[in-house]
Amino acid sequence: MFHVMSEDKRFKFLLSFCLADTTSLWVMAVTNLLDFYLGGGRYVLLLISRLIAFPLLEYLAWRYLRKPYLELQDAVKKGWGVLAGMIVLYYMLLYLAGGHCGRDNCDPCYAKEEGGRGE
Repeated sequence: MFHVMSEDKRFKFLLSFCLADTTSLWVMAVTNLLDFYLGGGRYVLLLISRLIAFPLLEYLAWRYLRKPYLELQDAVKKGWGVLAGMIVLYYMLLYLAGGHCGRDNCDPCYAKEEGGRGE
């Protein structure tokens, strides 16, 4: 959907998409850790913190980062492929380090003795 609606279908889009998705992964990881250590794993703190964090982050990005980012996109004509490649690599490392591949639950301290797939 975003790809269809975007004006630039090359590396600028890839950079923007992966940057937004990486930021979302960070918010999800931080709220997951907050819930695990402070909320007792009952998902109440997870829900509340995500309901606050995501709209706040979107507002701050729109308010303070949108104009400079659009100016940067207009000013820089080359080099988007290298930047997009770096953010894709960072995105993959963050995704794999977060343990999102092949797990049954979302606990940050996933132990083998709990019956996980890593046995």
